[in-house]
Amino acid sequence: MEEYSKVTIQKKDTNFIIFNIESSTIKESTCIEYRSPVFSFKDHPKEECYLSFVSVLSKVKIPSQKVAGMTLHFINKQGGQEETCTYQVVSSVLNRPEFGTHAFQSHRFCINELKHWKFFSINELSKVVNKSGVVQLCFDVTRFTDEDVGSIESSFTTPDDDKMLKLYYFAQNDEYTDVVLKIEDEEFKAHKNILAARSAVFDAMFKSKMMEEQTGVIKVEYFKPQVIKEMLYYIYTNNVEDLPKISHDLFEAAHFYNLMDLETLCINHMMSNVNVDNVTTLLELAEKYNLQDVQFHVTKFIKNNEALVMKNSEYLSYLLSRLSIKNIAKCLTLADKYKLKDFKTPLKEFVRDNIKQVIRDSTYRYLYTTNITLILEIDEFMAEHYVK
Repeated sequence: MEEYSKVTIQKKDTNFIIFNIESSTIKESTCIEYRSPVFSFKDHPKEECYLSFVSVLSKVKIPSQKVAGMTLHFINKQGGQEETCTYQVVSSVLNRPEFGTHAFQSHRFCINELKHWKFFSINELSKVVNKSGVVQLCFDVTRFTDEDVGSIESSFTTPDDDKMLKLYYFAQNDEYTDVVLKIEDEEFKAHKNILAARSAVFDAMFKSKMMEEQTGVIKVEYFKPQVIKEMLYYIYTNNVEDLPKISHDLFEAAHFYNLMDLETLCINHMMSNVNVDNVTTLLELAEKYNLQDVQFHVTKFIKNNEALVMKNSEYLSYLLSRLSIKNIAKCLTLADKYKLKDFKTPLKEFVRDNIKQVIRDSTYRYLYTTNITLILEIDEFMAEHYVK
């Protein structure tokens, strides 16, 4: 056992750590950083790292809420030629399955810190203080290479899953329920305490004087019934029954209700199931929510399957909707390479309409050296379709 700033930390093995945190430090620990001992991975003993977390005030969704961010620190610097790896951190409260699991994944490529700014809600942690006045947080840290990312699974298992499933059946059978989620013509019964324990958004909703708290009915407008049904199933059981069909919509629901562990589950599924038909949807989702890991995997897939992706009309429309001075040269090169006449025409029109700005771009000027035939074709087009 080791003491670090009132936080007792027990190392169970190389990648599983238990933080025993005094309840008094949870409420008083704003901007105080807590660190674990240094540990390494079995197959990479020289890669030493440690965990830290610090509580701060949330700047989004619920501005007055205290949250605890988690960071995985690497002691040794990573060289530029080393492999890109994915690191997964899964956490839960010891012997408190209703708290659920919280998780995140991130790539490390020439960086020495992987941060998740909002890993816990301080309000959530305050509810799981044991009789000794301590919160016991379990962290499971795993390292994966890019080849392994499709089969990433946490080695952490939540105890008493049967009890959580029984609570779900209570909700299904309208036993002890005290809140209804209404979507279109469908209604889903649930328990406020379960929803509040898993979601800071539900917690704030029930504590306020909003209509939902007064009537016991939450009207859901932005998501389909099947999505909310799956979300509730996850809240109660930590599992999803139909993830492949609704991972994109389920992610958005998880993001809206601040279910970070479910967000991560959906992200992992999306990263491991990129294909020609969904690259556009994934790119749009990655842009909307700043999902850098998803962007990384989709971009890598497109690069490795360029010929197939460039036959996808939806992806071509996506490129046209995001035409800019910076990417026009790349789009023209792709259109010329794969002989996409219909795709190339609006690109030529973009050059014609923005010729003064385009000609200043270094990547476009480089085409004069690498593909003079394409430049002559564009010049001929502009001469024939000159607009005063």
